[in-house]
Amino acid sequence: SSFLSDHLNKLEVIENYVKDLSKLEKKYSFDEEDKLIDKVVVNINAPATTNLNVATSKIGLANDCPISEEYWWTNELREKKEELSDYIKKSSRSINKEAKRVNLRSMEYIGIPYKLTQFQIDDLNEDIYNLENSVINHEFSNAVDKKKVIKELNDLDYEVKNEIEKRLDKLAIILGAIVMAFITLLGFVPNFIRSYIKDFRLLGYSFALFLISLVVVLAGGFIVVLIQRFRLIRKIKKVNSLLIKTSNKVSSYVSNYSEYFKNILKHFKGVSILDGMEVEKEKIIEDSTLLIRHSKAVKTAIERDENIFNLFALKRTFNIYLKAPEFFDLNIEPKNNKAYDLPECKHNETIPMNDTGDCVFAPYPFIKKLILDKDNVFLHAIENNINEKPDQMKEAIND
Repeated sequence: SSFLSDHLNKLEVIENYVKDLSKLEKKYSFDEEDKLIDKVVVNINAPATTNLNVATSKIGLANDCPISEEYWWTNELREKKEELSDYIKKSSRSINKEAKRVNLRSMEYIGIPYKLTQFQIDDLNEDIYNLENSVINHEFSNAVDKKKVIKELNDLDYEVKNEIEKRLDKLAIILGAIVMAFITLLGFVPNFIRSYIKDFRLLGYSFALFLISLVVVLAGGFIVVLIQRFRLIRKIKKVNSLLIKTSNKVSSYVSNYSEYFKNILKHFKGVSILDGMEVEKEKIIEDSTLLIRHSKAVKTAIERDENIFNLFALKRTFNIYLKAPEFFDLNIEPKNNKAYDLPECKHNETIPMNDTGDCVFAPYPFIKKLILDKDNVFLHAIENNINEKPDQMKEAIND
């Protein structure tokens, strides 16, 4: 009886559990003030930008001091071109990867049931309409034309190399300084002779004037060299400006795509939430139907167990089960749900049959013995006929 009592107690807990679920009202999926689709985040993992500036600190007064400027410039520009090309390529791949992730993420919102208030439905329809316009009319004005950038770099490269060729090398600067000093000296030789002949004291003034003139001439040459350096740096800064401008354009392009993908995902989520309302309606109907089937099944199972108690005059005991889900799965259909069936014997337990010494397997633990009794149907029929027609039957028997 303890086995049957335990099972019947569980059935009654299940019955109460099913009744409670039938009374529950489905909660709304979101709070009233929640923004339903504002929490979508898209971050494209753009590559880190490298320093695309060509450093001008190595540019000296001569085109071969401290290093050969033509060799240095060729290597620097090639390196910056490769870095820029690599940055554009990685950015493009990041966008493609994010596009695939967006496609996968859009599937996350499909098939989820939602219950919304009418205000939330109105706001959601408005957001979806705005997002559709945003996605359709989105402009990708920051796209980088790689071929155009390379052409502009090649044009600037030509200007820089042309400027380098105009610059003097170290030997030319030294020889130039010597020549200018010698010419200046030759210009003052007559003055030195006149000063020596007329008044020896004037020779010092002449020599001082010569030094001043020499400094002015050399300073003029130095200024020319500085102007050449400044013009070269200005050309290189144009290259740096183009490199930085292109890099910023690529970054802006990636950010533009992030916003575009974000709007797409928001639109997907909004539409999926509206579709989820239909899923929710279907789920409510399905859950309600399932609860009705469980309610009928548990009542049938309780009646069966109570009939067994009454048939064998068993004494029932009561146990407390707090939570039905511990031993009951609502999602399993009643016809396949083991909670309604009497638990079968876990092991092949045998029970005696009659007093013959034979044994059979017990289907349930509470069955301890099987007694089979023969019933002679023919004799019962004769007895029934004798009772109904006694005179005719006695004549038939005597005959």
